[in-house]
Amino acid sequence: MIDAIGEIYVGKQFLLWACKRLPLQVGAIEHEIGHRPKRWDDYRQSQPRTRAELHELCRLEETYADFFAGRALAELGLQVEPVCDFLVELERLDGERPHPAYFAAKLRVEVIREGFVDGRRKADVRKKMFPALAKRVNAKLDLGSG
Repeated sequence: MIDAIGEIYVGKQFLLWACKRLPLQVGAIEHEIGHRPKRWDDYRQSQPRTRAELHELCRLEETYADFFAGRALAELGLQVEPVCDFLVELERLDGERPHPAYFAAKLRVEVIREGFVDGRRKADVRKKMFPALAKRVNAKLDLGSG
């Protein structure tokens, strides 16, 4: 989860389970970053009044975060499938969604893949048109080699 000031919390069990799955760890963190707490002030001004409005806001927020995670994974040169497989498997094991307001895993996977395609396209255009800039803003270089 991410709190209102942008601090991200990741469960110990998840970290232990995913310790050798870097794309999944990065995807989970990018998903949380995709929630962008700075945008939440906009929500406070027009707070949901009913349960249906709250669920709609949850779905919208999760969709933003999923798309961002896919795009970020592409920018980092990481694969998106570990995140997609995780969501599908989580829903299959639990038999339900993590939250009743969330979209089904199948739809969330489509959104993540769309974000990935968008991120890959933007990175490719940047490399072709501005190769020097592409080298300077390449997020993968910031991760180091190991």
